Amino acid sequence: MSRRIPLPDGWQEMHNEKKWSLHESLVKDLFNAHKENEISSSKVAKENLIHLKVNLASEIIKSCHLCERRCGADRTNGELGYCKVPMESFYASEFIHIGEEPEIIPSHTIFFAGCTFRCMHCQNSDIIENPTGDFPVDDDLAKRIEKRFLRGAKNVNLVGGNPDQHLHNILDLFTKVDVPIPVVWNSNMYHSSESENLLKGFVDLYLADFKYGPGDCGKEISDVDKYWEIVTRNFKSAREQADIYIRHLLLPGHVECCTRHIMEWVSNNLPKAKFNLMFQFHASYKSFGHENLGRILSSPEKQRATEMFSEFGFS
Repeated sequence: MSRRIPLPDGWQEMHNEKKWSLHESLVKDLFNAHKENEISSSKVAKENLIHLKVNLASEIIKSCHLCERRCGADRTNGELGYCKVPMESFYASEFIHIGEEPEIIPSHTIFFAGCTFRCMHCQNSDIIENPTGDFPVDDDLAKRIEKRFLRGAKNVNLVGGNPDQHLHNILDLFTKVDVPIPVVWNSNMYHSSESENLLKGFVDLYLADFKYGPGDCGKEISDVDKYWEIVTRNFKSAREQADIYIRHLLLPGHVECCTRHIMEWVSNNLPKAKFNLMFQFHASYKSFGHENLGRILSSPEKQRATEMFSEFGFS
């Protein structure tokens, strides 16, 4: 939809603050046009809202704050931040995924390299530790997205690792995609408020991990500060502009401190969101030998989480 919202003449000469104001105004126009069913019949504009998003994201990576670590790395000058992802973006694999939630398959899934978290139990540590990946995000990937869509993919599922640190290049990629494929943002939801604004009008579905409760578990397990504060903020913003499908992986020893708080918050704040309670945890990467994450889920833990799932009204 964003590609159908034209930019005014002279937009590139505006200073950054003015560009953000323009972005906010055009996003409102986009959603209003969508509500009135006025957007689908309009033509793709030569210079459109996606181009403005690319421009703003490209400024962000000069002192990188695509995620809430806000490390300030100048990725345009070769500096690497916490995620170790350079200015260029790479992906490890892309394929038609039929193992995701039934509502979204077949899904064209792209595994981007690198991540903003360092989860002890990471199951994709190979692509986390190799942030330069195997394949560059380039025109060839844009053509692959088009071909997958024309062959029946319901959406393009941007995952990893994590997609957030690649936002500038993902947006640029979609200036070259000429099919109306829905975008699934498969994220840890730790992106910055600026990134969240750029995702408005671009993302159709947040397929989002909700990992930890309001305590220190996020710091202990994934090395992230203020996890609860940041992720709940982003969920509240996301609910206003896209559909949300939440995934919560039940962790051994974290039923009360994490699962209960997450379910209660979602039931009160995201009543329209779908919720997938997952029991697939197994020790991996750096969790072997950990007091809780080094073991499997117990039957009582699974039973209690299932009971809470019903208590909070999920189905």
